[in-house]
Amino acid sequence: MSLSLNELQKAVYAALNGSSLLTSKIFDNVPEGQAFPYVQIGHDEPKDWSTATFRGYDVSLVVETFARGRGELETKQYMDEVHRLLDRAELAMSGQQMILCVYDTGRVDTEPDGVTFHGTQRFRTLIQEVP
Repeated sequence: MSLSLNELQKAVYAALNGSSLLTSKIFDNVPEGQAFPYVQIGHDEPKDWSTATFRGYDVSLVVETFARGRGELETKQYMDEVHRLLDRAELAMSGQQMILCVYDTGRVDTEPDGVTFHGTQRFRTLIQEVP
C-alpha cells in the first residue's frame, strides 16, 4: 500500500466544504491577502498501524482556524463546526478505508499581531488499505 495522504486531505476538504459556514473558506495553501476567517487543513503525521493481515496507518491530522473581529468567539464557532463535521465522521477515501476519525485536542492562541486568533485542532485517524 502506498499511503495517500492526498486522499485523506481530499476527504477532509470534502467534509468541511459541505458546511455553509465553511464553504469557500477552506485552504491548504492560504492565498496572500485572504480575508478572515478561514480554515487551513494543516500538517499530518502518519505512523504505521499495519498488522499481519492488513496494512494501515494511524494519522494525526491538524486543522487550523484563523479569525479576527469578534475575538475568540468567532474562532471557536468555526472550530465547533470543524469538530461537528470531522469527529466520528466516516470519510470516503479512494483505495483506503477510514476506520476512525476522532477529535484529540484543541486550543486557541492569539497571534503576535494581537488581533488574529489561531485555533488548532488535532484529530486522530486510522486508515486501512482496501484489498
